[in-house]
Amino acid sequence: MLNHTQRIELQQGRIRKAERWGPRTLDLDIMLFGDEVINTQRLTVPHYDMKNRGFMLWPLFEIAPDLIFPDGLPLRQQLMLLAVEKPVAW
Repeated sequence: MLNHTQRIELQQGRIRKAERWGPRTLDLDIMLFGDEVINTQRLTVPHYDMKNRGFMLWPLFEIAPDLIFPDGLPLRQQLMLLAVEKPVAW
């Protein structure tokens, strides 16, 4: 799964640099994969920090408002806990 997303990034012109936290032309993240929990050296699903990122949660809420994370926490509740307002536009 990770190999496929990285191949798409490369096909779209992403240049991988040694710097992990820098600007990128394209960054595809695997946020969730159903109810699966994956912890390997290369991949962590659910995304390790998605519950703290309103910019990831609000679009997810638009398409799956009743989503429940694999740990049992409803997406709606996480958004309330995070207390980040919905952006006006994406």
